[in-house]
Amino acid sequence: MTEGDEFQKEPDLAPETNRKRSDSGFSWGLAVFLVAAIVFVVFVVQNPTDVPVQLFGAEYTVPLPILLLTTALIAVIADEIFGWARRRRRRRRLSDREELGRYRGEAT
Repeated sequence: MTEGDEFQKEPDLAPETNRKRSDSGFSWGLAVFLVAAIVFVVFVVQNPTDVPVQLFGAEYTVPLPILLLTTALIAVIADEIFGWARRRRRRRRLSDREELGRYRGEAT
């Protein structure tokens, strides 16, 4: 190790993010979120009715917007859980293939 090596910058391992932004700094993601939020607020104001819900033998009365928001939230959480499990399985398979490749490389 030569003098000054301990101060060398480590390589950046984080992937580059390619965010789409116009030159003015406008964010399309923020715009879509704001439009969706406005549509949801209009929906809540126009549909204040309660909806009967039966769950495990019990019956509840819930406002329709709350029911839809809860359902959407449950769907997002389920999607994240299943996506996490799928990514983990794929990583494990890739790791197993790399290990197998190393063993085959050593055997020949």
